[in-house]
Amino acid sequence: MLILIFSLTSLQVHGQKEDTRNLKNFEKISFSISGDLFIEQGPNYSLKLVGDQKDLERIITEVKNDVLIIKTKSYTRSFNDVKVYVTLPALKGIDLAGSGDVLAGKTVKTESIYLSISGSGDIVFKDLHTTKADATVTGSGDIKLMGKATNELEITITGSGDIDAAAFEANSAAVDITGSGSAKVWVTDQLETNIVGSGSVRYKGKPLINANSVGSGSTKPL
Repeated sequence: MLILIFSLTSLQVHGQKEDTRNLKNFEKISFSISGDLFIEQGPNYSLKLVGDQKDLERIITEVKNDVLIIKTKSYTRSFNDVKVYVTLPALKGIDLAGSGDVLAGKTVKTESIYLSISGSGDIVFKDLHTTKADATVTGSGDIKLMGKATNELEITITGSGDIDAAAFEANSAAVDITGSGSAKVWVTDQLETNIVGSGSVRYKGKPLINANSVGSGSTKPL
C-alpha cells in the first residue's frame, strides 16, 4: 500500500519554512536527499521538514510497506539547507543514498537494526542498544556507532568507507572489507575479519580472532 501525503502545515521559521507531514506505520527509513536527517525514538510518529519553500516542494515523502521514503522529484539541483526530523516508536533500518547525513542523538533501543550507506553520506548513533546490528558502506561514507550490541555486529565495507564502532560493545563481530576501507570495533568474545585489498580492522577487547586477508590488509589491536 502506498501512502503519499503532502504538507498539512507550513509556517515561517527564521526565514525558512516548516512543513509537517502526517505519515505513520513505518519502521525503516530510506533517505536519498542532500540534507540532514535527525532521528528520535518516541511513542508517536512525527515528520517535520525545515528549509526553503522551493526545496520542500521538491521533496517527496511516502510510506511503502513499512519504509518511510524521503526523496526528491525526478529533476535535481542542490538544496540550500534542508533538515528532516523524524520520531518513531521502533527503528529497524536505515538506507542512506548520496551525500546526506543521519544523526540519532538520543538513545535508540531495538531488537535488531541494519544501517546502509551508498555514497558519501554519514550515519551517527550516539547511544544504540540492540541485540544485532548490521552496518554496510558502499563508497566513501562513514558510520559511527556508540552503545551496545548484546549479541552480534556485522560490518561490510566496499570501497573507502569507514565504520567506527570502537565505542559500541559487541559480544561477537564479523568484518568484511573489499578495498581500502577501515573498521574499528570493540569485541569481547569472537572477531572474524575478511579483507581483500588494503583495508584495516582495529579492535579493542580480548576476543578470539580469525583473521583472513588477500593483499596488504591488516587486523590489529587499537
